[in-house]
Amino acid sequence: MGECAPPLGVLAETAPLPKDPEGAATCRHERRQFRRRTFGYRLLLTPIDESTGEPEPRAEPVYVVGRDISRRGIGLEHAEPLPYRRVRLLAADPRLDELGLGVLELDVTLRWCRFVGAARYESGGRVTRSTALLAIAS
Repeated sequence: MGECAPPLGVLAETAPLPKDPEGAATCRHERRQFRRRTFGYRLLLTPIDESTGEPEPRAEPVYVVGRDISRRGIGLEHAEPLPYRRVRLLAADPRLDELGLGVLELDVTLRWCRFVGAARYESGGRVTRSTALLAIAS
C-alpha cells in the first residue's frame, strides 16, 4: 500500500466536491478511481439524522482517526463498530490547525465497516460535502 498512499497533498478551501477528471487508479491492483492520500488525523464523528441532514441530537459523538482520503472518500479507524450510515466529521487534531484545516468538516455516507483486530475497526465511505477540497497533486 506504500505506493498507493503517498503523503497528503496541498489543501484548499471550497464547498462541494467536484468530479475528478483523472478517473484513473494509482496502482494496478487498486479498484478505486481516485488517488488516496494518508490522512492520520483525529476527527470527531457525529451521526447525521437522515430526515433533517443535521447532527442527530440524541447520539454521542465519538473520536475516530483518519486512514486515507481522496476527493470522493475517506477511510477511518475506530475502537467499536459504527452503526451509522451518514456522519459528520469535524477536525479534532491540533495538527490540522497547522495545515489551515482547523475548521475541516466532512459529511460522509459510510459504505462499509470491518473488524481488523481487538478493539480495532476500519470503515470507509463517500464524502458528500466538505469545507475543504483536497487538491490531489499528481
